[in-house]
Amino acid sequence: MKASLFRGASLLGLAAAVMIGVPTLATAALIAPNGSFAGALTGGTVTTTYAGGGAWQIGLTTTQIQIASGTRSIAGAADPYLGSQNDLLSSHGGPVTIGDSFIVTSSVYNIVNGNITPFSVIFDGLTFNLTREVVTSVDNGNIGLAFIGTITGDTSGKYILGGAVDYSVAFTEAGPSGAIGVAQSIDTPISPLLAPEPATMAVLGMGLLGLVAVRRKARA
Repeated sequence: MKASLFRGASLLGLAAAVMIGVPTLATAALIAPNGSFAGALTGGTVTTTYAGGGAWQIGLTTTQIQIASGTRSIAGAADPYLGSQNDLLSSHGGPVTIGDSFIVTSSVYNIVNGNITPFSVIFDGLTFNLTREVVTSVDNGNIGLAFIGTITGDTSGKYILGGAVDYSVAFTEAGPSGAIGVAQSIDTPISPLLAPEPATMAVLGMGLLGLVAVRRKARA
């Protein structure tokens, strides 16, 4: 009886030792995506709403721009981007290859007040949800728009979700009633050109403090 108990305990100990010694599969740590791409509009037409016949289609009187459905493609990439390698590129183990197509789920842009219905840019398993518009430039022959949001989807399971992204579009026109050019870029994290500068934030903070002081004085 004692021998049987000893043999049973030995077998349990051996099994525990084997289980402890079994290697476990390590889960790769998620990374924050870092990349910038230039986009090309290879199909579809651009329609604008503006004042005056024969005037600039892309100009100071433009109130709305719409791009008809068409193919957009990754035309180039910044590598490195923000001082680090573009890890979204296939050459660095990412999903994106130059020439790949991408989808913009909505493409009606309001120039006057910047109000937009949230839309998405989808390419190579990545989804950017864009919720805010910034009008970066408006002049006759040139309108620049930037849409800011977050990365909400990644089918590769490699990247951290929730990081800041931007999709920027520049419209150009050589002359009134001329051909309209479209240049696009996709960035994550957002381009430093779209991030508020520390000095700007400091001035804004001082202005808010001044406003509070004036209100307090008025109440007194």
